[in-house]
Amino acid sequence: MRLLLLGMLLSLCLPCRGEKVYPVLLELPCGQEPSLHPLPALDLSEKEAILLKLRIESALPGQLSSWLVIRDAEGWWYQCKVELEKAGLDWDLFRVPLGFDSPWIPLGHGAPWEKTVISRPIQDLSLLVRWESGSPASLLVDCTTVKVRRAEEKEPGTRLVDFTPFPKKVPVYDICELRFLCTPEVKHPFLPQQIPAACVVRTPSGHEQRVEAFASREYLSRLRNDRENLIPVGSLHWKIRYCPMEKGLHRYDLFLRGQKTPVGGGFFQAEEASKRGLVEVCTETPRWFELSEGDFFYPVGINLRAFPGRGSWDALAMIEDLSQAGGNWCRTWMCSWWTALEWSHEYERHYHGLGKYSLQNAWKLDRFLRACEQHGVYVQLVLNNHGQFSLHVDSEWRDNPYNKDLGGPLESPEDFFIEERAKELFRNRLLYIVSRYGAYSHIMAWELWNEVDLTHRYQSDWSSIWHVEMARFLRALDPYRHLITTHFVRARMDPLVWSQPEIEFTQSDAYNESDIVKRLDQVCRSKRSFQKPHIANEFWRQGEFDGRNHLHCGLWASYFLPLSASAMAWEWRRIRNLDLMEDLSPFASFSQRVDRRRVHLSPLPIEIPQDNVSILGLAGDGLIILWIYRASLFEHPDHWRPEALQLPFFEVEGPPEGLHVVQWIDPWSGEVIQVESASCKDGLLRLQPPPFTKDIVCWGRSVKSEIGALSQ
Repeated sequence: MRLLLLGMLLSLCLPCRGEKVYPVLLELPCGQEPSLHPLPALDLSEKEAILLKLRIESALPGQLSSWLVIRDAEGWWYQCKVELEKAGLDWDLFRVPLGFDSPWIPLGHGAPWEKTVISRPIQDLSLLVRWESGSPASLLVDCTTVKVRRAEEKEPGTRLVDFTPFPKKVPVYDICELRFLCTPEVKHPFLPQQIPAACVVRTPSGHEQRVEAFASREYLSRLRNDRENLIPVGSLHWKIRYCPMEKGLHRYDLFLRGQKTPVGGGFFQAEEASKRGLVEVCTETPRWFELSEGDFFYPVGINLRAFPGRGSWDALAMIEDLSQAGGNWCRTWMCSWWTALEWSHEYERHYHGLGKYSLQNAWKLDRFLRACEQHGVYVQLVLNNHGQFSLHVDSEWRDNPYNKDLGGPLESPEDFFIEERAKELFRNRLLYIVSRYGAYSHIMAWELWNEVDLTHRYQSDWSSIWHVEMARFLRALDPYRHLITTHFVRARMDPLVWSQPEIEFTQSDAYNESDIVKRLDQVCRSKRSFQKPHIANEFWRQGEFDGRNHLHCGLWASYFLPLSASAMAWEWRRIRNLDLMEDLSPFASFSQRVDRRRVHLSPLPIEIPQDNVSILGLAGDGLIILWIYRASLFEHPDHWRPEALQLPFFEVEGPPEGLHVVQWIDPWSGEVIQVESASCKDGLLRLQPPPFTKDIVCWGRSVKSEIGALSQ
């Protein structure tokens, strides 16, 4: 085994094969160590065996041991001992089978030999040779293949083997999963017409929901040279996932594709929920989000766009930190350098072009989503990013498998929105995404695009038609009705898309404005007419002041402006490197004080007789909330420590008459620093904050309204 592993390592330095053709002459050194010899390429798809002919010439007799070595399209090593089939006067004949039960052994990984190994062009074919003799030798090698014989009789029908059913009990909103192998192997496991099976689940309330199987493989994740390395384990298999949405006894039937009689099935009991449910738009007050269990949901989080390098190791650490800081929401991209399913093979070896999905990226996204569920973090999953179909902004077009230069269907990136073949390929991808990830209750939304208006030659009418078509397709696929949205970089883009009912909430960027409050207010105003929840899903300021002060102000301003969530910071690396995650905690805790669906708060205009001090306010239902801040806070780096400021009394107009309990809160720590009572007379409430350095928050409630709320 040590010798074979040595040979495997030698493959990392394989010389170029050039234009060699068979037969080839190999020079063999004598000794105990094997030598690895590259052979001319062979097309092994649709082949059942390799025929190998060897003739050795040596001055002295010796012992020849040889193994054929294949490195598949992803570079994984398989080897097979070459066994003599027929000795001849000139040539010895060897037959190496390529079928499902062939004696090929994986080395350095755990994926067994299967049809997918040779269904794609392999990287290398080599001969690993050990020549034990007193002198070197020459070895003449000839090699051909044997095609798969096509019998006239009908191919055997699909059978499901090694079947693992759904568990007998599962909490509501948890994933239950069944698993099976398929025989014969599916040649194109990502084509919808070749998916072997689906489940029909009948709920206690009598609804039927169909969920499709999806192809999968397990992996081990290891860090090597501070980069994530994924090692395949086990054979390609099939799974069906389901998330029960109601308590009670569920029945499921398993159907082979094209058949009306089930081949299996059973029952499972959905028990009391351990989670709070899926995110929905509130029907009564559609500015806000809520959970299917009825709780108010105010998203607080940051962008976790992508994790190159250390990959899911960094991602899982960030999710844990976000959760510990009180965050409940993040946004991640299915981009080529993170968890895209399809991309060009030249970019990374685990990609295989259009319609052939990267199972290691699919596994990595599973790992990410499982961690989010475990930590109570909801995810906006971005399905496309602008650079994939742009020529000028973050362009990735040269590596995009949709590009005609790489064999794709598109002459130019903008054709993605209108070319029928491109639409078909994307619908196929949506089917796989929903089948594999739709059962995660903590997917908040499918985000069809990031900054779609930065794609090449963006056209509003094309985009609107595409968004409606794909959103409807998604809605028909998804039995759990995850929210659907998209994203534009420019604040006034694109009313033709945002006005479509299939797009369920709006989003904006808020970049490079020194006054983040002003910028957030601008983007809010631009989306007000659509009467949907609105999110500032990217904000940051580049340069000297891109740290704690900017993050802090973006969070607190978003609570007082007509946004439906905290503004979402962009630079997760800066947040990690500057140890800013803990700054979310006071805001996250404060944001959960009020169910904004039930307490109707309106903007409260207030003037403070003090230069360089600004105030944002909300009032309603006996509650007053104020954020008082130095206007120059945006213009100073994080280490700025001004002297404490004492403001004079100021008046708040409009609260209920009578006594109010007022808390003054430090927004940096969340600590209540002073509690006092104040009386509202003739419609005016006089307040004076204690001294503060950067900003301070006021929370005041009418005693009458509080007593009234308790009596209800």
